[in-house]
Amino acid sequence: MTSSLRCSVIVPVYNGVHTIVRCLDALAKQTVSPDEYEVIVVDDGSLYATAEQVRRKAQRHPALQITVL
Repeated sequence: MTSSLRCSVIVPVYNGVHTIVRCLDALAKQTVSPDEYEVIVVDDGSLYATAEQVRRKAQRHPALQITVL
């Protein structure tokens, strides 16, 4: 986190492997600079590879501050 952090975007997800990818792509395209917000993805015990998909997406968008819980 940086001192210029303006907001946190909290995204709850459950078995949303396809939806979360689109969501994170949209967040990466925001006009707000990526160093001004963080994304916290809360995986509520998904049965599929949702958390792993988020981690892969985070690697593809290194400017985004993505945390998976």
